Amino acid sequence: MEQTHPPEELVSPHPPSAPTRAWHAVALVLALLLVLVLAAGAWARWRPLPDDDAARLRARATVASVRSDLHSASRWLTDDALDRQLDALGPAASPAQQRRLDERGTAPPSPGSLSEAADALGRDAVTAPDGDLAATAGAVAASWWAADQAAAGTVPDPDESARPDEDGAAAGSSSCTAEVLAALRALDRSGFVAEAASARRDALDRDATKTVDAVAHSSHRVLEDSRVVPLLRCEPRPAAARHDLPAGFEEHPARSVGTAQREAGEAVVRALPAASSEEREWLVGALRDAARSAQALDPQEPVAALPGRP
Repeated sequence: MEQTHPPEELVSPHPPSAPTRAWHAVALVLALLLVLVLAAGAWARWRPLPDDDAARLRARATVASVRSDLHSASRWLTDDALDRQLDALGPAASPAQQRRLDERGTAPPSPGSLSEAADALGRDAVTAPDGDLAATAGAVAASWWAADQAAAGTVPDPDESARPDEDGAAAGSSSCTAEVLAALRALDRSGFVAEAASARRDALDRDATKTVDAVAHSSHRVLEDSRVVPLLRCEPRPAAARHDLPAGFEEHPARSVGTAQREAGEAVVRALPAASSEEREWLVGALRDAARSAQALDPQEPVAALPGRP
């Protein structure tokens, strides 16, 4: 049988060149990369916003609102302090995250005052799903409560939200967490120093007397709270019959109460990451009282940006 061959002009004298094969491989890799980029973009655009991110971005939006709408640089709350507070709450929301936040309907309203903004961050500290975020929100709230107190210059109004319900709040289980017990011990010590200062009324002016009395009352109220009573049975016992008085108490009893309150507030902030949501409720109420009374009795100029935080 006679073999037939394709016309000579249709036969390539050479196999495909190496550069051609390389271009085919490059095109395939680029196509795969394009698919991956498009998939990542779609995931970033449509994935749900985690609760942790939503809580953080909500708190950060409150700080940004204060920074842009409410704050004018003062000797009490500086621009540098607000910048540090923003940095502590991480990066701003991406466009996709902002859309998810808007869809949730949880974007915080613009606060009408620094006091309102501090109260809002205090609530965020109670409900934050992440302990570190709870502490950061609590620290910023304490800073703002102190700055607001300094600007107002009035006798602090104790936080009634820390008071148990009239019909008695249900006693929760005591965790005996070291950080929570340390905070309770610091609050008990502050109350002891306030009671000692009350006996030195000759060294206190009218406003200082009212504030010192309020600190003593607030300390008793915390220890009598049904949410706290189980913790008093923990070991080591957080409440004591006597504490050491701060150095300089004899010369400046009111200032010593303020110092003890500031130390108690910092201990409360350090306790928030380890505290349960039930414990955070009374801790944040105590933090508000401590921040305001500390600033009234022992003024800090400017106030700390993140008291109790590294």
